[in-house]
Amino acid sequence: MTFDVVAGPPATDGQTLILDAQHIQKYAYDDEGRPIRGTDVLLLSDASLELRAGEVHALVGENGAGKSTLIKVLAGALPFEGGTLDVMGRPRGETTISEVRKEGIAVIWQEFSLAPHLSVVENMFLGRELRRGRRLDKPEMRRQAAAAIASLGVEIDLDSPVERLSTSQQQLIEIARALNEDSRILILDEPTASLSRLETERLIELMAQLRSEGLGIIFVTHRLDEVFTISDRVSVLKDGRSTGTFRTSQTSRDEIVERMVGRQLDSVYQRRGSTVGEVALETRDLRPGGAAAPVSITVHRGEIVGLAGLVGAGRTELARAIVGADPAESGSVLLNGEDVTSWPMRKRLDAGLGFVPENRKDQGVILPLPILRNLTMTEWPRLGAGPFVMPRRERDLARSMVDELSIVARSVDQPAFTLSGGNQQRVAIGKWLARERLVYVLDEPTRGVDVSARYALYQLMEAIADRGGAVLMISSDLPEIISMSDRIYVMRTGSISAEIAPQDATEQSVLTMMLPDRNEGDTNGPAAKA
Repeated sequence: MTFDVVAGPPATDGQTLILDAQHIQKYAYDDEGRPIRGTDVLLLSDASLELRAGEVHALVGENGAGKSTLIKVLAGALPFEGGTLDVMGRPRGETTISEVRKEGIAVIWQEFSLAPHLSVVENMFLGRELRRGRRLDKPEMRRQAAAAIASLGVEIDLDSPVERLSTSQQQLIEIARALNEDSRILILDEPTASLSRLETERLIELMAQLRSEGLGIIFVTHRLDEVFTISDRVSVLKDGRSTGTFRTSQTSRDEIVERMVGRQLDSVYQRRGSTVGEVALETRDLRPGGAAAPVSITVHRGEIVGLAGLVGAGRTELARAIVGADPAESGSVLLNGEDVTSWPMRKRLDAGLGFVPENRKDQGVILPLPILRNLTMTEWPRLGAGPFVMPRRERDLARSMVDELSIVARSVDQPAFTLSGGNQQRVAIGKWLARERLVYVLDEPTRGVDVSARYALYQLMEAIADRGGAVLMISSDLPEIISMSDRIYVMRTGSISAEIAPQDATEQSVLTMMLPDRNEGDTNGPAAKA
């Protein structure tokens, strides 16, 4: 994905330093954020970050590098054990999230902190309601909410429950709430991970606007094209240490990647290709629930087939109908030539389907369970006699999968929620690799993971194809679709608009095929789901 550069003033010594974190240390911690007794594991060993007013400062690093831990420290969600942290020229010691908000720091987390059943206005003032005497001052809250949202140049129904709004609209509500609280520092945690291309462009334009109004913005992202589009400076973390801060205009993608992973990586991963065999998966006029048209596709053994489309085009609905997670209205699904349309999801998975859903936190990984359980749950019937699982066999399998997938973890017994996003994604895919599957349906497999983890996942997909497996890869990343696919299907408003070979595809041509005609309507409304 590429954008026009949003020009902005580079950070200089003439701009006011509003946040100064130097040599921050943070040990592995318990559920209350306190260092685990006797631990010598440093999640942050020497992390530093400066932010100036009127600056967008990008923070990048591999999954597990310490980005999330650092922003939790900055947000007051975690105490730190070493280093110094000054905010607005004042040193910070022990504090709370509410006290940090009073300092003028607001964090827009990747997982929003909105109450889904409450209205926009109620969410804007949740926990800090305005009162006139004993009563809520609803007219004033409504006035302030309307003003804050209008300042972002958008229109949102103030009475709508936020669960009915799109991801980008919910994100804007969080930003509007921060502005209404007079926040001067805005930390955006992977803000574009779940946005469409157009929504991402709008957010970047908004960041440029807020920068021009003097806000300091820390922008955490894995997408390096966005770093060069909007940021003035970029800081790199690796293994809990700062490895460099650069003016974005004076560095390169290759230099940043090398600082992130400790080695050079090719700028674009290119699929090697493999021998294509018989048809492994076929849909014949399959119409997922609510779809506008039937869909017919084929995926062969040894093949990676890319499925491109805008948010709301029907890609996820098609994937869920293929694996049996949702019923189809009509049509059929064939696995290795056998009609499995009437089969429940469990039977389809046992017959050779593997499915990694788009939302790994809710559907792909059971976060409270240990890595061991997540990696082995699909194989429990084969790890013991009758209803019992043999602990040694389960542990041996989990350890072998951790080694094979290079999952960064202290132990297979640690909960999955303690892993970085990229390592959670490896667990979500890895549980289907314990036993060879015929077809893997991967919905946004690299969303929210760093460049090194992406390469590992690409190599994993290629290995599946090389041994005769078939991969259906759904992705919103057009360079990824073009470089990794043997064939590309393009979806538009619920149907296949094109089938093309990657050598005949460009980002512009694929995007053109994805865009709906005027008479097809807008597929990116609040209820849209990829």
